[in-house]
This record gives sequence, C-alpha cells and structure tokens, in this order.
Amino acid sequence: MVKKIEAFSLVGPHAGNQIKHSHFSVMTEAPSQQLLSWRDRIGNTLDLLPTREQIENPFQAWANRYTVGEIIYADTYSDPVRVERSLSKISVSRASNYFLFTVCTEGNSHTIEGRHAKHSSSAQTRVLVLDLDQPIRAYAHRHRLSAFYVPRSAVEAVLPNADSLHGRAIDGSSPAARLLIHHAAILNDEISAMNNEQADHALRNTIQLLVTAFGKQARLNGNARAAARSAIFDLARSYIRKNLDDSNLSAEKVLKILQLPRDTVYRMFQHEGGINAFICNCRLKMVADDMINFPHLAVKDIAYGVGFNSASAFSRTFKRAYGMTPQDFRQSLQKD
Repeated sequence: MVKKIEAFSLVGPHAGNQIKHSHFSVMTEAPSQQLLSWRDRIGNTLDLLPTREQIENPFQAWANRYTVGEIIYADTYSDPVRVERSLSKISVSRASNYFLFTVCTEGNSHTIEGRHAKHSSSAQTRVLVLDLDQPIRAYAHRHRLSAFYVPRSAVEAVLPNADSLHGRAIDGSSPAARLLIHHAAILNDEISAMNNEQADHALRNTIQLLVTAFGKQARLNGNARAAARSAIFDLARSYIRKNLDDSNLSAEKVLKILQLPRDTVYRMFQHEGGINAFICNCRLKMVADDMINFPHLAVKDIAYGVGFNSASAFSRTFKRAYGMTPQDFRQSLQKD
C-alpha cells in the first residue's frame, strides 16, 4: 500500500512549520506588461510562449503562494497561454527537485502537446502531475488552479518509479478527480485562516490523496499483484538505463534477456509510448544531461556514447522531441 504522507521526510515537527504567504497580481501593471509580468513571476518553473497579440492585449493572472516547510502550495488564476518546461530551464532551475501536482478547481487545466500528448489529450483534464526534471509543453486553458510542489525525494520514497508519472492526468469526470477538486476548493477557501499545524495537516492530507490516486492509476501501489507488476516494471527500466550505450538495445532484447512476460511489460510501458520510445527518451535525457555536465565534448560523441548510431538520426529525434536542435540547446546553455 502507499505509505502515509507522515512518513515523508519533508519537514520537521508540524508545529515548527511556519506558513510563509505571498500574493501576486498582474492587475497593477499596464496592459502591455501584464503577461510579461506573469512570465517573470512563474519563470523558475515554466516558460510562457505567448503570441505577439497576447503580449499586446490585457492578461489576467494572480497567485496566492503558501510555503509550509518544504511543501509549496499555490492557488492561481491565469488566462490562456502556451507554457513549456524546456531542457535549458531544467538545467538551471531548482524546481527540478520537485514533482508538481495540479488540481483545476475552475475551468480546464492543460492540454499536453508533443511527445506527452497521448497521456492527457482530453478537454476534461482537471488533475495533472509533472516531474519537473523532465521537459513538457502544454496549452494552459483559462483556469483557477491548485498547485502542490512536493519534493522529489518524498514522492520517490512512497511510489517506486515515480518519474513514470510525468504527464499523467486524471479525467475530470472520474470519482477520484471530483474528490480532489472538491478537496482543493475547500483548501483554497480556508488555508488563509489556518494556523501552522492546520495548514501542514491539510496539505499533507491533500497530497496523500493525490499520490494515492496517481499511484493507483499507474498501478504502482496496492496489493501483492500490483507490487509484482511494479517489481517487473522496475527491473525492465533499470536494465534499460544501465544498457543505454548498447546500440542494439530494443524491446525484443529487453524481453529476451530478462525473460519477462511480453503482454504485461507492453501494458506497463504503454504510458511511455512503448518500450522503444522509453529507450529513446532515456537516451535523449542522458544526452541533454551530458551536454550540460560536459560542455567540452562534441555533441555527436555524446550521442554515440549513449547508443545512437547515426548523428543525423539523433539530431532529427532530438529536435522532434524538444523543439530545438542539439546545437541550439547547447547555445541556450551558454547564454544562461
């Protein structure tokens, strides 16, 4: 079963968690500066990708942010805008140490674009989880949103393979989503009047609901059968990550070497787009990490070192996944 939030090594004793509150609104800015002001405000987590027309016109957004120990909670409102968490953003952002759980209490949340779009294409997306150490691009609809930033170590201590949750959404019409939306709406209304201990307890309870809901959806928690599935999933992912430099690594080779049940493993990796897609994405992430950590190495040498056997194919794959060439990514790091 999923461990309780109290087992998370998030913070010290509840009574010591002082609430830090801040309020921000773009309404005091000139209309032509409102969206730009919002972009600066959330820039540590996401980049905004506005059109020229959006910048020139009025834009409404505000946020109430509460910090209790290592838990960060934000009640926000925003007009529609496209957002992105890029590789270059990840490389310089401390937010990479967090998972972001969002609950849309009014309107619709995000439509995921690009290689994660298959995970949450429904307009009914109201509850979403992002691993802030992984890139993503999305269209953020007009919404009021409850955002829960939870330390990576805390989520990984409760759910194995937590990074596989990235981009998962819970349909807004489901019982689990309705419960979470109701819970978040009450939290929005009441948190400003809570004392330190009450706020800490309320946030932990809501995060517990979120972790349980996503763990159940991803089949990463539960009974002995679920535990067995999780063990198989972990074995396959671990083998892949340790053998990325093998240019012949494939779904067939993984199944053959580990002697795992084909149908079960294929279902487990469905959320990743399949085993071969997971292999490719792991290689791309390793390339990006190595480009950050070893700026003196040639891009093609890094690509060959993690199993890509064609520089041109690698460049096309990288651009398709991240919207920029490897060279553009390296240049963006130099600018930062």
